[in-house]
Amino acid sequence: MISFFFTCWGYIAALTLILNNRCKLRIDYGKSLGCSLITAIIIAFLIYYYPSIYTKFVMIFLEFLLFKTILPLTTFHTLCTTLFLEINILTSECLVGTIFTVFIPNHEINNWFILFLCFLFSAFFDLLFSSIFHQILNKKIPSYSWVLLILPFITLFFALNITEYFFNANSPFMISAVLFGLVISNFVMLFLYIKSIQSMKLQNEVTLFTQKEKLFQEKIKMLDQNYHLNFNFLHELLHQCNLLNVYEKINDKENLHKMIQTISSSTSKAFNMIYTNAPALNAVINHFLDDIRKDQIDIETSVFCDLSSIAYTDQVLLFYSLLDFSIHSIKQNQKPKKVIHISCKEIHSKSAVKIEFIPPKDPIGSYQLPNKIQEKYDPYTKIDIKENSYTILTVI
Repeated sequence: MISFFFTCWGYIAALTLILNNRCKLRIDYGKSLGCSLITAIIIAFLIYYYPSIYTKFVMIFLEFLLFKTILPLTTFHTLCTTLFLEINILTSECLVGTIFTVFIPNHEINNWFILFLCFLFSAFFDLLFSSIFHQILNKKIPSYSWVLLILPFITLFFALNITEYFFNANSPFMISAVLFGLVISNFVMLFLYIKSIQSMKLQNEVTLFTQKEKLFQEKIKMLDQNYHLNFNFLHELLHQCNLLNVYEKINDKENLHKMIQTISSSTSKAFNMIYTNAPALNAVINHFLDDIRKDQIDIETSVFCDLSSIAYTDQVLLFYSLLDFSIHSIKQNQKPKKVIHISCKEIHSKSAVKIEFIPPKDPIGSYQLPNKIQEKYDPYTKIDIKENSYTILTVI
């Protein structure tokens, strides 16, 4: 029974120490020592007096509880550690038994020397496992990772049906080779899985970096448009102010009055273009700035809420679809004054967005909300078409 105790405690202690050092688990050594000693005594007693396959199930359960108690791991990681311990014992003892049976037959070997060799091989596999396990702990693994345990469970099934690992080589040599190959395949599968996770993570990082770069370029473009818009506005305002001084000096009241009205109108128009109290709307207006200037369209905005019920990206999508439809429609209008009025306000804790413009004489198609907005928010939309107005009202 003493040999069973030292064997069991030695395997558990070696794995715990190596995992703690390699994976930086910061375990409580006092608690770990006490729990492992108690567990080893119970397992040794059960194996010595009640050797059966059911005892092995109880032993695995006790080892699982031990690792769950002393190691700061999730249930999945704890189960992986427990399975590895059993497979490690199988591999080490089968390997030592095969070596002595095949290469040193009919020789009496000291049991403590056999135990030492088992611990030596076990420590090697512990180091191999801890290197792979360290990578698993530092990565967010997918939920389907439980599939990884299928092959270890199959290996464990073979192990449970072997009464004595040391004498497995007394059976045909192919059995030992198959068992050892199955154990090695566990490590190979785990290694390849970790590498595939790393590859997927790198691909995701590259994709994310590309998207961030595109977003960054869009922001630069928007800032550049804002700069030119502000510069052109200030430059025009400065020119108009100089004309005011000229008209005032020559006492030209008629042109002075006209210039004041022009400045008032252009300032109001520019203010609506520069600042709308809705960042998403600002971004969309800047996107269509060239079309707005080319077709001499006036944008009038009245924003009285923060549109907090709509995600920013969805705000951009909504305003883009509304302005795209409105600008495309109003371009066909032959009237000299082309005005698009956009208003936003809160109605019963919901955000209402309304856009109005004078439609052309020729019929235009009906506006459709983007599918993403419809599926995500289930909004209320009303389109009112009259001779001198086309109104789109969306409540989200």
